[in-house]
Amino acid sequence: MPTSRTPLPMPMRASMRCATGIQAVFAHGWPYTDADCWLTNSTEPNPADLRQLREKIPGDDGLLTLAMGARGPSSTVPEVTTADFRMARELGIPITMHVSGNDYVALPDEAGLLRPDLTFVHVSSCGDHELAADHGVSISIASQIELTMPGLGLPTIERLLHAGLAPILSVDSELPQQVTCSRSCGSRSKRAPSPSGRKLSTREVMRWATSHGAAACGVADRTRSLTPGKEADVVLPRADDVNLSLLNASAEALVLAAHPGNVDTVLVAGRVVKRHGRLIGDVAQAGRLAAAASERLR
Repeated sequence: MPTSRTPLPMPMRASMRCATGIQAVFAHGWPYTDADCWLTNSTEPNPADLRQLREKIPGDDGLLTLAMGARGPSSTVPEVTTADFRMARELGIPITMHVSGNDYVALPDEAGLLRPDLTFVHVSSCGDHELAADHGVSISIASQIELTMPGLGLPTIERLLHAGLAPILSVDSELPQQVTCSRSCGSRSKRAPSPSGRKLSTREVMRWATSHGAAACGVADRTRSLTPGKEADVVLPRADDVNLSLLNASAEALVLAAHPGNVDTVLVAGRVVKRHGRLIGDVAQAGRLAAAASERLR
């Protein structure tokens, strides 16, 4: 789920996502300009161009799905948080929000904002996991950055599972890959002590990265599982690569050993976009679009 806060016009950013041919959720966020104005007891509502963007992306049955990247109660005054959530729900789009601190769950609950269309990212220093579970809120673990960035805390896998929550996986930056996050979660779960004695399987971690994530993003009815009637979004790794060839269990191989270089073929909605390890399409045009976007930001 890409979250955009750059100065590029929203329609341009959305069209760039569509042009890539990937299946994506585009989370509209606040301007990445004056941090104090937008992130410190802000009285500024979410930019109104989200409504314009919804007109450009009226449905949720294409490759691009719209969402809101909300700021949350530690960044805005309560009235703004409530108004932002109301806007997203009027537009019928899911909400994602990065959180830290106990109040991130309790305050939205007091305002009646906790619903199944909401995903919290980073809950390492938060309590009230049971409260989130009671309202069907999704919890996303960005394990790579949580294990390295000071202040976020360690991924809270055991506490989430104990509360009855099935986590989903995210990256929170452009660098870590989803398989890397799966691996860090999978290997940490093998090593971390479990007070409940519950064992976590690699196949369960695979579901965090696929079907659970699709459900949180509101697209589980059409993607992220090999089910008749759904879109053919398929990633095929090479099982004879040296790092995978000695493993005889597919889930263990993918979670604990695979990397993006193992990917041979990718289909998006039944269309082949990568074959024999090489992207299909006008890669040079993608480079030109990226260069134009970079130049605009100078």
